[in-house]
Amino acid sequence: MTHFGNPNSIPAQRLKLDEMAHWMRSHWMARRPDIDWMILSIGQSCMDEEVLAKFTEEHTIEGDFIFIESHELSSADLLPAVYNYYTAGEITTRIGTFVYTFNGGDGQMVEAVVMAAYFNDMKQITTLACIPRDFMEAWSDFIHICQQLARPEARVTVIGGNQQSYEPRVDWDDIVLSPELKAELKNDIESFFKRGVEVYRNLKLNPFRKLLLAGVPGTGKTMLCNALAKWALEQNYQAIYVSGADAQGAHFFKIQQALSVAANSDRPALILLEEIDAFLQPSQKALILNVLDGVESFENEFGTLLIATTNYPESIDERVLKRPGRLDRIYIIPVVKGEEVAEKMLRNYLGDMWRDEHSKVAKHLVSFPGAFVREVAVYALTRLIQDEEEVLTLDILQDSFERLRSQIDARDEFIAERMTEKRQTGFVRNNGAKE
Repeated sequence: MTHFGNPNSIPAQRLKLDEMAHWMRSHWMARRPDIDWMILSIGQSCMDEEVLAKFTEEHTIEGDFIFIESHELSSADLLPAVYNYYTAGEITTRIGTFVYTFNGGDGQMVEAVVMAAYFNDMKQITTLACIPRDFMEAWSDFIHICQQLARPEARVTVIGGNQQSYEPRVDWDDIVLSPELKAELKNDIESFFKRGVEVYRNLKLNPFRKLLLAGVPGTGKTMLCNALAKWALEQNYQAIYVSGADAQGAHFFKIQQALSVAANSDRPALILLEEIDAFLQPSQKALILNVLDGVESFENEFGTLLIATTNYPESIDERVLKRPGRLDRIYIIPVVKGEEVAEKMLRNYLGDMWRDEHSKVAKHLVSFPGAFVREVAVYALTRLIQDEEEVLTLDILQDSFERLRSQIDARDEFIAERMTEKRQTGFVRNNGAKE
């Protein structure tokens, strides 16, 4: 029996799985015909040596089995696969073919073969196991323990970037948005995981929902993602952040890698993809469209929610923005709307330094992005320390606002002058390219 999990896996992965299964039948199962074997696809956690090293005699598996060891299977007939390591979030996957040995309470020894191989040039990985049929319950328990041991403690898994994980520290209560928008967004996310996943499954659809947060720079989209990541971890969900801030940049394979980590999770998954417009490059746009359509998306039976952000929705192809199903909802994260919101932001950022007289500054902060409000508060508090004052007066806060606004005005004036100068010299076209 062969079980490859998601029937919608991409063609290259299916071909590799078929190749791996053929080797298992002809070189492992054929030499042990007295055993009823099963071949099935598995997650990557059991291929992580750090996870396997955590097993002790206390980790008893169903049937009183104990995991003893794993060793690489050496043979000239082995499926070609370079033996090395590949990091995917928190998991360091071994590439190659290995024999896993288990010892039963009655002295029975059981062996299973586990294989991991790349299935495309982007070094994406697929894994397969060959186990005795009557060992299935024990094997399922073994996989579950591996997933538990691999699970990071209240940290977000990072795909790309310069760190493997981070701890989100923004609480949902720290987010200042209109009550209606805040409640609608939170309800959308919660209802998908609590009720929507079952609806998707009943419709025989991959439970994969996609939301877009759009707004000018500084409106708080990153802070919002941070708060949602913390919320997800508090629900014991898998939280994954896709970063383009490394030498590989905003590349499609990172999105698929995040989906693979989500699919291999034993819990609901939240994927955060900031600045999706950077990933929508002409060379990989079609690939991302297929993922958004669900055609080439790995499946997590507990549900996967992708939250993407953009500062420039106008730069995103209409095939993404306007085709139903590719982005299920678009939420506009606005600049500060109204004095009440501005005052609430100031209160949050000033903390114990807040005085009622500070509310007079709030009306001047309307129509600025939230990041500007934060900077006004930070600049004022810095001035307070520098001047060795104990009370943040209204004068200091107003002066902070005036100084920062004048800097923005000077910046905008400088940019406008430079653009005018370049256009007059024929240096810049409308799309910013050189003439």
